[in-house]
Amino acid sequence: IRSADPQKRLSFWVQGTFGTGKSHAGAVVKHLLCDNLEDISEYLEQNMSAYPQLHASIKRLRSEKQFFPVVLKGSEGIYNSRTFTLKLEKAVKAALAQAGINITVRSQFERYCEHIENKRAINWDEVIKNDEYLSVCVHNKQDILNKLKAYDVDFLSELEDALNKQDIDVLANDDRSLTKWLIEINKELLKKGLDGIIIFWDEFTSIMDSISSGLTNQLQN
Repeated sequence: IRSADPQKRLSFWVQGTFGTGKSHAGAVVKHLLCDNLEDISEYLEQNMSAYPQLHASIKRLRSEKQFFPVVLKGSEGIYNSRTFTLKLEKAVKAALAQAGINITVRSQFERYCEHIENKRAINWDEVIKNDEYLSVCVHNKQDILNKLKAYDVDFLSELEDALNKQDIDVLANDDRSLTKWLIEINKELLKKGLDGIIIFWDEFTSIMDSISSGLTNQLQN
């Protein structure tokens, strides 16, 4: 995290048997890297005094940098790389909102809402009527918007499936790369005095077990 080179800031995976302290270790790292320096000074003095080199290194890093944490746990609602992307976008947006940080980078949910609200080329009543899933869970365009504004991951995944079956591409010119989206988020955070996002994902193994291996490259990017 000291380096400006993305190739030297790759993600890493902590693996171990149940009860060995992985979650606790992640929580400690999150506080050390993301809390205000004055809030962790006492902890450093009490727990790092026996490791003067590490103590000095952390204090030096934190005097220069502060990161924004996004915390997730488990794999509920994640079935493939697409739902993984939507789940992560939802978590990032929620964490930023909770911290009172406003950014202009839009999520997939927000881009869909903008298209539905401002462009009238699609007959949404017909789209709903022609899809078994949509016809059960929504009745009109406003219902679709309400679910998207609630960041309903399962619904957006089903909506995209319905649109694909009907040869409708709502975001024809949209770049859906999660990597690029997170880069744009980081650029805005830099303008607000933060040095980027760190994602802490507890109980992550089940995600790697349930979706394609191509996710590994996406994460490392």
